[in-house]
Amino acid sequence: MIPRLQAAIDGRRLPRANLLAGGSAGDARAFAAAFNCLSEGRRPCGECYSCVKLNGGNHPDVSVFDCSQAKVEHVRALTADALTLPNESPYRVFILLEADGLSPICQNALLKTLEEPPGGAAFILTAENPSVLLPTVRSRLTVWNFKRGADIPGDGCENILSAYDRGNELDILLAALSLDRLTRDEMGAVLDSLRGELLKRRSLAAAEKLGALRLTIERNAGIGHVCGALAVILSEQ
Repeated sequence: MIPRLQAAIDGRRLPRANLLAGGSAGDARAFAAAFNCLSEGRRPCGECYSCVKLNGGNHPDVSVFDCSQAKVEHVRALTADALTLPNESPYRVFILLEADGLSPICQNALLKTLEEPPGGAAFILTAENPSVLLPTVRSRLTVWNFKRGADIPGDGCENILSAYDRGNELDILLAALSLDRLTRDEMGAVLDSLRGELLKRRSLAAAEKLGALRLTIERNAGIGHVCGALAVILSEQ
């Protein structure tokens, strides 16, 4: 599990429409387990009733869909199935493997469901080549980059943490504003990483506010706005 995804799982902040760029079927199953894991600690625990069922391939609320040969009628059946309430868990989790193999018409059939997942449903797509997916589809997914060397933009996180530890408001502002070059996914990675570090420092109020700020990215807040808000949050502490 990549660090920023584990941080989101640990913080109980799981988006319900996800793309694992370069992720495997095993990665998708581990993520799916986190949605319904019964552990009060680290998730997925691999030992609770829900995790054991998923690992055994017989969890009634986890469905695996192979996209490589999918036709539009298969996708429509899946989206209709997503309206059904979970059998025994908080979420019905749909794993769509090789989503980059979906035709444009199939992707469009998924669009509305990914934009507004039914209340008890969550989606995990895997794709080796995410750029093949339609921009309208990608924009509705939280992307988790499993490709080697493509994880958290560490320098930006280290710079702002250093300024925060020094308590210098100007340095915090400059470090935060320097992040405006990042993509939405990269900014989300920085916020997840920062939140994890602040929790280690017992800066609970700041960590909570960063969690709320992280959600604004999923609601399409501008990167400049997020940078400014980040500077304010860290300067207040």
